[in-house]
Amino acid sequence: MKSTQIWLLIAFICTSLPVMKSQTTATEYTVSYTYDAAGNRITRTLSSKVISIAKAKQQQEEEPIEDKFGVQVIKIFPNPTRGDLNIDITNLNPKEELRMELYNINGTQLYNARVQEGSNPLDMNTYPSTVYILRLVSGTQAMEYKIVKE
Repeated sequence: MKSTQIWLLIAFICTSLPVMKSQTTATEYTVSYTYDAAGNRITRTLSSKVISIAKAKQQQEEEPIEDKFGVQVIKIFPNPTRGDLNIDITNLNPKEELRMELYNINGTQLYNARVQEGSNPLDMNTYPSTVYILRLVSGTQAMEYKIVKE
């Protein structure tokens, strides 16, 4: 029993280590159990699956953050970003002023601009790699998004 627990701990530690940039695949482990009618565990199965890191990362980058802010539809992508962040706004009321503000993790405002209908690119190439808060403000309403810069 103890050797099985140690083996599972080693497997968990190995999968939790940071992935090296040159590595293209990783192994994902899953543990499943089977129980009898009385609720006693009768089997434990450990299965593994090789996944592509590049494919998983590409899917994550391609899926935009999509949200509604009143009648406006907001799409923010890619997140995480390596420099260029796109904020697409549709159904923007021309009478409303929508502002985009970018803050660092300390709360310091780094960017402030009025948003227009359509694509609103934000160049983050000069900013260091960390977490930022993107805030969209319209009147007294605000929406905040966590943006990761790699």
